[in-house]
Amino acid sequence: MFKDSRFIIFFLAVLTFCFCYPGFILAADTDVSRIYGSNRYRTAAKLSEDAWEDSNYVVLATGEDFPDALTGVPLSKAYSCPLLLTESDELSSYAEEEINRLEAETCFILGGTGAISDDVVNEILDNTTITQVIRIGGEDRYETAKLIAKRINEAVGNILDDTAIIASGDNFPDALSISPLAGYKKIPILLVKKDSIPPKTLEALNELGIKKTVIIGGEGMVSIQVELSLPSPSRKSGKDRYETATKVADFSVSSGFDWGTVLIVTGANWPDALIAGAYGAKIRAPILLVDPDDLDNSEPVEDFLEEVQDEIDEVIIVGGTGAVSYDVKKQIEHIFEY
Repeated sequence: MFKDSRFIIFFLAVLTFCFCYPGFILAADTDVSRIYGSNRYRTAAKLSEDAWEDSNYVVLATGEDFPDALTGVPLSKAYSCPLLLTESDELSSYAEEEINRLEAETCFILGGTGAISDDVVNEILDNTTITQVIRIGGEDRYETAKLIAKRINEAVGNILDDTAIIASGDNFPDALSISPLAGYKKIPILLVKKDSIPPKTLEALNELGIKKTVIIGGEGMVSIQVELSLPSPSRKSGKDRYETATKVADFSVSSGFDWGTVLIVTGANWPDALIAGAYGAKIRAPILLVDPDDLDNSEPVEDFLEEVQDEIDEVIIVGGTGAVSYDVKKQIEHIFEY
């Protein structure tokens, strides 16, 4: 009898704790995992394997530089397909294997021959299930973004709410932070210079009938002068790339995402963020950027995770320990222990 009473008291104590501190129980159930490969090309293939059983289409970008690839995520979502990476002069074996697993028939290549050579095109046609290669590449990153935007418009019929995302063409973090939401909504990302709007971007705004723009990043990346020249602009920004990513994540959740899954990528390099963008668009998960070696160096993200931890079921780090270190993973896990 005494033992039974002790058990009942213990059970009631635990039950009371659960009701009084639900955040503790929820946070303790949050899974922090990692999707990665031996390099960026394998990581891209692993994300594709995880989210797509098959696909008629595939988007292929160079894994060696970001400009042409920067605006490719909404294109991949417009065609419901993954985004893979390859070397510029030789088809990545991981991309080749994944294209064949998907049994894809059409491949969109982002950028000109300086980004992905014609030799790679020939390898694709000779060694994979692809029967049609469509190259989307302009004279520079701004024209490539315009051409991608036009292809998105052709695929979806009408761009949602006549809206375009505006980001700096000089750096990658801001454009990639918004890429999951832009992809999910099939809204094109157009690029600008800090103090001017390139002619090809102006052409895209006019030809697509864009009536509303959302600028990602602060005035250090896109000046107030540019903002005032854009149609019905608004801005999502923070003091640095890390805080901007939290603002964008919050905006994404208010626009149809939820906190069920959050993707974590390094804020120091672009490949993992690019391929995570296509993955995030597929599963409706926002991206947060972190310092590769110490979460304290991306303090806005650390604080943000602490604020929303009770709503998050799963955190997926994209990339190996060279991109987001073991220590950062442990720091993230520590947040969800309380």
